[in-house]
Amino acid sequence: MNTRMLFSGLVTAALLVGSGALATDRAMASRPVTSLIAADGPAEVETISIEILSGEGSLWTGNLRIGGKYGNASFSQSTSEYAAPCPGKPFAENASKTVNYQIRLNLSRRNWQQTPNSFNVNVNWVRPLSPCEGEGTNTLGFTRVVDIPRGKTVRLQGTGGLVVRLTR
Repeated sequence: MNTRMLFSGLVTAALLVGSGALATDRAMASRPVTSLIAADGPAEVETISIEILSGEGSLWTGNLRIGGKYGNASFSQSTSEYAAPCPGKPFAENASKTVNYQIRLNLSRRNWQQTPNSFNVNVNWVRPLSPCEGEGTNTLGFTRVVDIPRGKTVRLQGTGGLVVRLTR
């Protein structure tokens, strides 16, 4: 076998393999994009309804959109304002005091391939001490892994009266 015949055979083999690969690529290219994504897991954006409550009432109510595979969403709110006076004490004692309130929530898919209904939930609520207790804050919060089936509501209870309701 001479070199020219060997080279010609290799080129022919490469062209045959290459054309097979091209045919496979063409077949993939002709598939709708949605079917490619759906084969890999959840592709749609979902809206999760959220209610964050304390013993004092509603802290925040709203909706967050979370993406398909590795989706996450978060909410954060912060307020800083002049402190209310302590009843029965001169107003001047609070002359330079400010108080801060914060609420933060993070929601993310846990493992969309093995547990498509599983989510990580992290919530923190920072609130000031009452004016008569002095300066400072109290922080309540939790991190949980929870299954939220489609069309269902899940209630997560934390310490200090902190509650999160999630509806998928």
